[in-house]
Amino acid sequence: MKELHDRTLLHTLVQNSPLPDIFDAATFHEMRLYQAEKGDILCSKGDQLHHMFFILKGKIKTFTTLPNGKSLLLRFNNPLAIIGDELLGTSYRHLNRVIRKLCAASVIERKKSALIITNREKISELASGNIYE
Repeated sequence: MKELHDRTLLHTLVQNSPLPDIFDAATFHEMRLYQAEKGDILCSKGDQLHHMFFILKGKIKTFTTLPNGKSLLLRFNNPLAIIGDELLGTSYRHLNRVIRKLCAASVIERKKSALIITNREKISELASGNIYE
């Protein structure tokens, strides 16, 4: 992965995404543009992450390596996916807040130890079509 020192391209990519609605100008000043090639590894399990990556163009795959050495595909990430977000908001409390929010919106239903999708179109929309069955 290499850093691209092209502030104009970074500005164009950011402006064509939802990021301006989320971050202020000071945050944009700190942003950097990177280009990853096929086969590049952005982070590995157990890495101490110092950056959060937003996928603005293209697609990456997230996978884990099993004890037998084989890799298991977890998901494909499309724009505007976040890489490194495991540092933010994946606690048990956060997960319960998300589940409660989806239940309140009648997207899912919690029954005993199961979650049931009650609105497949909405969950597909929220997941940007990344549904794995």
